[in-house]
Amino acid sequence: MQLYIGKARRGYTIVETGLKDIGNIHGAEYALHEAYFGSLAAVNPKIAAMPEVEEIIQLRGNVSELADVLTPGKLVMTDGERMARILALDAEARRK
Repeated sequence: MQLYIGKARRGYTIVETGLKDIGNIHGAEYALHEAYFGSLAAVNPKIAAMPEVEEIIQLRGNVSELADVLTPGKLVMTDGERMARILALDAEARRK
């Protein structure tokens, strides 16, 4: 009986350690996702300094949408998506 009790204790210890490890991995994975999606809400200063930004403002293009693209936390976009939207706004402003 003592042998079975010892094996049961060892089994519970293994399970407890495994569950803690799973919790730690889950927490680390969540932190990575949180950091990634947080970075999508941030605006890269180099993108905000693109010459097209000033041109859109001077041409009185869609400045409100430009402000949305350049305001941190307003839109969730990658740097490439932000640049593409600014270039599209610039092209639109030039056409008008």
